[in-house]
Amino acid sequence: MKHLVLIMALSTLTFQSNAEQTDSSFYVGASLGKSDYDTSNKDFNDIKVTFDEDGNSYKLFAGYQLNDYVAFELGYVDLGELDSETTASRTDPDGYTSKAKFNNSNQLDGYTISVIGSYPITDTFNVFAKAGMYSWESEVDVMIDRSYSNPELPSGITNRTHTDDDSDSFYGLGVSYEFSILTIIAEYEVYEKENRDIDLLSVGIRYHF
Repeated sequence: MKHLVLIMALSTLTFQSNAEQTDSSFYVGASLGKSDYDTSNKDFNDIKVTFDEDGNSYKLFAGYQLNDYVAFELGYVDLGELDSETTASRTDPDGYTSKAKFNNSNQLDGYTISVIGSYPITDTFNVFAKAGMYSWESEVDVMIDRSYSNPELPSGITNRTHTDDDSDSFYGLGVSYEFSILTIIAEYEVYEKENRDIDLLSVGIRYHF
């Protein structure tokens, strides 16, 4: 959160010192895309795990185009869900078998603040890079299904919900094509969440006013 406050303060100071020196405009926009959750850093040994790593994502954002090269942006991004299923089984010394299945659904969304640096290739076509902070909230729904061959142990299903929140960094690259007050954008972004990355490919539109 301290990082977010610092970026907002720097953005405000820069805006105030340059507003009267450059052509500028406010804009709003929205994007749709596909997110991909990184699960490659997990070692599950003999436990079987299956993932649905792709999610449907969308973004809403508003920004200030300071000049042809610099913009500041606030946004909301929903990175979709990571669904996973984990199954495990073991046999104890008495020959009894125990099995467990865990179904997880992880919903991730949050708010962003970023600085965007653009470079015009032509009058209408631009490339850009962005970096900023992502204040996220995660909700994980877990269903645990336990079964035991030992009649003295209770089998059954348990449902749990866990929520978490924090702030991490994100960055991205993109291209844009301008049609008067409308701009088409395509972006590749990487959102960091603790020790895991979420990649986002999206296409959207900006309206300048």
